[in-house]
Amino acid sequence: MVSNLYALIVAGGLGVRMNYSLPKQFIPIKNLPVAMHTINAFNKANALVKIVFVLHIDYIQLWKELCHKYSFIIPHEVISGGKTRTESVSNGLSVLPDDGFVAIHDAVRPLVSESIINNSFYYASKFGNAVSAIHLKDSIRQIQGENNFSINRNDYRIIQTPQTFELKQIKTALISVFYKEN
Repeated sequence: MVSNLYALIVAGGLGVRMNYSLPKQFIPIKNLPVAMHTINAFNKANALVKIVFVLHIDYIQLWKELCHKYSFIIPHEVISGGKTRTESVSNGLSVLPDDGFVAIHDAVRPLVSESIINNSFYYASKFGNAVSAIHLKDSIRQIQGENNFSINRNDYRIIQTPQTFELKQIKTALISVFYKEN
C-alpha cells in the first residue's frame, strides 16, 4: 500500500432538503452522529489515513461539542467548507500536500466498507485515480425529442464515493475548473 493517504470527508451542506432541524451528518444513528460513523469507517479501514473533515462554518462549533459529548477522539482536522461542493473539496485539498492520494467521500455515507476504501487507494495508486461505481438496477430510457429508446443498463454505472485521486492530479484538475468558472 502507498504512503501519504488522506481522506477528505465532505459535509459542507446545510441539509435543507432533509427538512430536519440539523443537517444529515449530525443525525444520530446507533448512538453516534452519522459523520462519526463515516470517520470511523476510514480510520478502521486504514489507521494510517489522515482525515480532513470539511464542514459548513456554521456547524464547526457544534461538531466540537459533539466530539466532546461522544468522547470522539479519532484524529481529524476540521476545515471550513465553501459555497459549493467543489469549493468545499478545494478548501479541504488546500491543506494537503501535493504528494500522496486522497479519497474524497460524502460524510453522510457511513456504510462504506473497508475493502472499498482500501481498494480505492490501491487502484488510485496503480492508475492515478479510482472511483467507486455500482451497476444500475433500474431500466433507463433515452429521450430524443418526442421519441424515447431503451438503453442497455449494463453499459452504465452509478458513480459513488469514495473517489480517490493522486493529489497533484486532482489539485491541477480543480484549478482548471475554477479557472473556467471565473
